[in-house]
Amino acid sequence: MKKRRFLSLLPVLVLGVMLAGAGHARADFKVCNKTPERVAVALGFRQQGQWLSQGWWNVEPSRCATLLPGKLSETKYYLYADAKAHNWFMGGGFRFCVKNDEFKIIGNSNCPLQGGSPLGFREVAVGKNATFVYEIYEPTP
Repeated sequence: MKKRRFLSLLPVLVLGVMLAGAGHARADFKVCNKTPERVAVALGFRQQGQWLSQGWWNVEPSRCATLLPGKLSETKYYLYADAKAHNWFMGGGFRFCVKNDEFKIIGNSNCPLQGGSPLGFREVAVGKNATFVYEIYEPTP
């Protein structure tokens, strides 16, 4: 008798489990810090035909931060990461404007006119992915 009642409830239980796990998938650009120290991160990207740079996100060791929430619309983004405690940084050849404190700057030229300084960012190719996670590792000597 108990077995028959359990079997009759089985489809309801399976549906409940499926619905509980069927939350909306979140599409974001995230950075995960795989180093033993806090890392300050800035992001450069195109949005509606304009270059933007913004920062700083302080990402603690073994933690992740969402830099850009929502579905990604570009195939390339640009990152700069700085671990001041151990005097290393991750950059590249793509120039964006930054400020010492929290910032959001439209455009990637004439940095001094915008109260900023140019820094070289690393290109990150995300392809056509709607979401992307970039992992930062401490550079090897």
